[in-house]
Amino acid sequence: MDSKLDSINLQQRKIECQKIMQSHPNQIPIILENDKEINDSKTMENRFLVPKRFKFQEFIFNLRKNMNLPKTSALFISIGGHLPALDKTMISIYDEFKNPDGFLYVRYSSESALG
Repeated sequence: MDSKLDSINLQQRKIECQKIMQSHPNQIPIILENDKEINDSKTMENRFLVPKRFKFQEFIFNLRKNMNLPKTSALFISIGGHLPALDKTMISIYDEFKNPDGFLYVRYSSESALG
């Protein structure tokens, strides 16, 4: 799993998540994980707050924009090993897939679509 999970115990992560959710009650705390074994140094910050009302497709659109991916690159996203429907709200995805620590862990990978 992610090194963040290995380095901080569950209770500490729960406390951190509770503080975030108290400060931002209308947002979901997300931790973005690269699906590759090695860390991608080009990746932006791996922690996000996303509005609960966002649709999954809006989250993907904003993520892609923040990553500055070329149009020729495909972005693959999974949550809990699943690909949620694009029209699902982030709060419904959070309710279904949140980690016991309270964070929603989102795995991604990107590849060139042209070779």
